[in-house]
Amino acid sequence: MSRNVGRVALCGVLAGFSVVIMLLTYIAPFMTYALPMAAGALLLVPSIEYGTPTALTMYASVSALSAIIAGDKEAAAFYIILFGIYPILKKYFERIKITALEYITKFIYFNAVVIAFYYAAVYLLSMPFEDSDLLGKYAPLIVLAVGNFAFIIYDICLTRCATLYVMKIQPRITKIFNINK
Repeated sequence: MSRNVGRVALCGVLAGFSVVIMLLTYIAPFMTYALPMAAGALLLVPSIEYGTPTALTMYASVSALSAIIAGDKEAAAFYIILFGIYPILKKYFERIKITALEYITKFIYFNAVVIAFYYAAVYLLSMPFEDSDLLGKYAPLIVLAVGNFAFIIYDICLTRCATLYVMKIQPRITKIFNINK
């Protein structure tokens, strides 16, 4: 199997898994944030193995299919604007040598994306913010604070998944999909 055939096969399998995960929003609509996170984590593999252009191609294909066929359009939107692209961008954030600056940059990115999504949804698309009745006028801030905590956990999980992949899974994937470094 040539290198390009292996690349297409691996990315095709991972893209298929990602789309299946996004389709699970039909039967588990309460997992609006968890399913896009899981689907996005699969982008670590092409990002590690083949680099950013290949990972972006897979991201674009899964994003397009998710926008069309996912049961929960909010989950698809979160995959497209945040959880699908972040595993690709993560390695660029982590090139920042000062750890505090790295995390500040990650949080600025996360908060900018979430706030832009909120304003686009509420003011441009006239979607109601559902938690505002329960939590009052501070609902957006509370949801953002909880989101930041979840983002920390997501970032740590992505780091550990990448480490697990490189140490345990990559040798097997290399043999199956003819990945030559």
